Amino acid sequence: MSVEDTPTALEIAAVAIQVYIVPFTAYMVGIFVRNRFLPESASPSLKSLMILGLPIYLVAVCPMLMAAEHNLVNLGYGYLLTIGIVMEHGMIVHETAIARINQLLKEQASLQPAAVHT
Repeated sequence: MSVEDTPTALEIAAVAIQVYIVPFTAYMVGIFVRNRFLPESASPSLKSLMILGLPIYLVAVCPMLMAAEHNLVNLGYGYLLTIGIVMEHGMIVHETAIARINQLLKEQASLQPAAVHT
């Protein structure tokens, strides 16, 4: 590896913005848009969606983007498509996940423990 092949600080910052900051922002904007402009009848609060969104982003979306880092930066329109998919993921997954968690909690609460006979 020669000095010419070493990326500059500006190139590293540009890649970091394209691969990490822009997708995270798009993901959170997707959550915000879904909650504020396209809410369901029993939509959870924005706070709960954001709290659930952070670990889902870190576990599901971020590793996918890290694996495709080199290709993402050079895609052009494909990059915009990928950012759109990340934003849509932020819009759809969270309300469904929270609704399912609430449903499971209600089912667990409705189950009565069996009486123990001694």
